[in-house]
Amino acid sequence: MQQGEIELQAFGPDHIEGAVVLSRQENWPHRPQDWQMALQLSNGAVALDDQGRVTGTILVTPYGMDCAMINMVIVDRNVRGKGLGRRLMDQAFALAGDRPLRLVATADGMPLYEKLGFVPSGTIRQHQG
Repeated sequence: MQQGEIELQAFGPDHIEGAVVLSRQENWPHRPQDWQMALQLSNGAVALDDQGRVTGTILVTPYGMDCAMINMVIVDRNVRGKGLGRRLMDQAFALAGDRPLRLVATADGMPLYEKLGFVPSGTIRQHQG
């Protein structure tokens, strides 16, 4: 890999620590255990920079062959605007195969998701205590 290049690879247990760093950057409440559970239920990809740091994540959780949910989409703030979100979404489409897709999205990601054909269908509110 050349300097400054970002590589996509399969999301594995070794990437959880880097994923936690990204979710904390976004003020998301996910603990290592949460990422581990999500990874056990899903297939995914991570983006790694030339230093091996996780700079992006995406998971696809299948519900049999009926549909799949794209979730845990995070791109490091330092590399946004360079097409990485699109690359991760392309990987999610490949992982989902022929399944219809659903997506849990933040407002920051909506412009990309709408370009890819997703339309809002409701609102999810998260409460923590």
